Amino acid sequence: MTINIFKEMTEALNQTQQQYQPKSTKILFVEEAVNLKTFFLPQKLQCFRAIKEAFSQVFGEFKDHEDFLQFFKASGCYVEYLCQDLINRLKLPMRQKVRTESI
Repeated sequence: MTINIFKEMTEALNQTQQQYQPKSTKILFVEEAVNLKTFFLPQKLQCFRAIKEAFSQVFGEFKDHEDFLQFFKASGCYVEYLCQDLINRLKLPMRQKVRTESI
């Protein structure tokens, strides 16, 4: 049952990622892995907040998160996960192993 939930969540994430994937990627940002706490809330990701803040300083403020995401996509930027599995609850040695194997 739990595996099915994670599989469904991963499939939903892939659909969401595809929505914001540009036709041609010019700049690729890599996030460690999918995280349950921020699964459908990219604005909660530390990486997202840092990138949005940097873009805001250069290009001006965005109306909302969706406005930023559309600009991000139109600029040819994309965020990919190094690990497609949920690893944030693994112990550090196993987490490092999974990250290394994902490269």
